[in-house]
Amino acid sequence: MELLEKAAANPEKLNLEGMSYDELTELKKNIDGEINFLSNSFDQLRLAATKFSAAKEKLEVFAPEANDKEILVPLTTSVFIPGTLKSVDKIMFEVGASYYVEDTVPQAKEFYGRKVEGIKKNMVLISKIIENKSKQQQEVMLTCLLYTSPSPRDGLLSRMPSSACKKKKKKK
Repeated sequence: MELLEKAAANPEKLNLEGMSYDELTELKKNIDGEINFLSNSFDQLRLAATKFSAAKEKLEVFAPEANDKEILVPLTTSVFIPGTLKSVDKIMFEVGASYYVEDTVPQAKEFYGRKVEGIKKNMVLISKIIENKSKQQQEVMLTCLLYTSPSPRDGLLSRMPSSACKKKKKKK
């Protein structure tokens, strides 16, 4: 989390002076890729937070009056068998990556609450990083526009390097 905090608090400064149009284009592609990766990570965190919140809510089933209650026990994601709760003093709950822990319902609720809060903090940090990257992207795009837009003194001519304007010769 320290790395995320540093990246969110201290956005990388871009030095675009002296960069060629091709270098700027490559930099823009890299920033686009970073924004895409961060956006996907943000979506995955949101999904994880939703799953942990749902798991915390489902713990309400294990109230003391639930002893001897009929339930459906999942064998897989789509196969359930009937069962009966014998004791709700201790439960087995997933802590991640198919690892389970036996503990009390209040401890399980507290665990899931901590997980959701940690994920939400990371989501805030990632959204700040995405915002910073978007600003960098706009800065690069503006600089690229300066390369490709006509200069007032040039009339209708572009300031894009001539190498970028040359058409490839067709091979016969």
